[in-house]
Amino acid sequence: MWGKALVTGLVLLLVGVLACGGGTQEDAAGANENEGTGEEEREYGWTHWDNLKYDDCTMAIKPPSETGREYYQVERVPCDGEWDLRVAASLRLEDEPYPGDTYIGDKLAELCPVMRSTEVIGPIEESWAEGNRVIACFYERWEYEEFIEEK
Repeated sequence: MWGKALVTGLVLLLVGVLACGGGTQEDAAGANENEGTGEEEREYGWTHWDNLKYDDCTMAIKPPSETGREYYQVERVPCDGEWDLRVAASLRLEDEPYPGDTYIGDKLAELCPVMRSTEVIGPIEESWAEGNRVIACFYERWEYEEFIEEK
């Protein structure tokens, strides 16, 4: 049940981000409430995606059928090793009633300007009820490496 709802929510959010567009990768890299957190502060292993912060690295987000874990869990790994996704920007939303899919999509569009490849995640109404408040966008590894080389 949750897997289908999350996938549907992610698809709608991705469409919203792509439709709103604008900005650059530099914009995404600078728009973070978690900027400046160090590697030494991170705990690695399986965690809820709501715990991810700016510059965290994870393995690809996979369905429970492949991991045996909850859909909302990701494997946080050190960025100096193998990883698939790196948090380009993240933001914890206010703790209030669910603001609606349009609001979440608009916030993702502000936080995650269109990059060459955009992976986004954000709460849907069901996960909001469970306390999920983080929206985030990710670089895929190849994209991050190209971005760093361009700087």
